[in-house]
Formats: sequence, structure tokens, C-alpha cells
Amino acid sequence: MFHLLRLNTAFALLFSTILIWLSEIDSIRSDLKMNTLFAMMQQYWFLTATLFLMCESTATFRAVTAGIIGGKTWGYLPCAYGLPFVNLGITIYLYGDDYGTDPRTFIGWNNETKMVFFYGILPTAGVREKSMLVALILVPRLQNAASIIVIFSSQ
Repeated sequence: MFHLLRLNTAFALLFSTILIWLSEIDSIRSDLKMNTLFAMMQQYWFLTATLFLMCESTATFRAVTAGIIGGKTWGYLPCAYGLPFVNLGITIYLYGDDYGTDPRTFIGWNNETKMVFFYGILPTAGVREKSMLVALILVPRLQNAASIIVIFSSQ
């Protein structure tokens, strides 16, 4: 399960990096439709990568606390690939006139247009950091508790 989540994360990061490289082409930057298309794809793939990192940290938390280490990949995939469409739709709905006007081919020229993108990333980063922090705190305690149980059961 974890390898598949990391594979999808790597795919999303690779595709977003390729899109950044391709957005350096002047013909893509000058055409409004191509600029908008590349801005949409960049926003989608960066949010997808962020959501896959959140799914991996959630899976790690569930593995540490409940012992669930497999079989949940199909639950994470629709979440990570589907939720960026919500953020993309909200951005286009609220700031459709500014979308695709950034000369660097990233979302829009005004900061208000870009903030919707970051409103999608910040909650996932918060969930990711909290679940990994709790998992890192619990791992040593679980090992100590297990060793104490083994010591007392052997006597």
C-alpha cells in the first residue's frame, strides 16, 4: 500500500515538474489558452501530490495506531485524484477572468487568485504534519509497551 501511494506521489511530482519545464516555452506563455491550460494542469498535479503525501501520512498513522497496513489503497486514490478538481473548480469559478494571466504560467496574476490554491494545500499540510507527529511520538511508546508485556508474560 505504501509503495503504491509513493509511486503515485512521485508520478504527480514528476508530471508537475515536467509542466513547469514546458511552461518556460515562450509560445505557451504568450497564448492565453495554452497558459490557462498549463496553469490548470500545474494546479491539479501539485494539489494531487500534496494530497498523496497526506494520504501516506494518514496511512502511516493508521498503521502505527491500529495496525492497518494494507488494503486501503483504493480508498486513498479517489480522494487524492478527485479533490484537486474541487479546488480547481472553485478557483475558476471565483477568479475565471484572472486565471491564466500570469506570465510565468501559474494560476493567475493577482495574489487573490493564487490564494485559493494555497487554501487547498494548507489544510492537507496541517493534517499531514499532525498525523506524522503523533505517529512519531507513538512508535517508541508502542515498542516500550510491547517489551514490558513480553517481560511480564515470561515470568
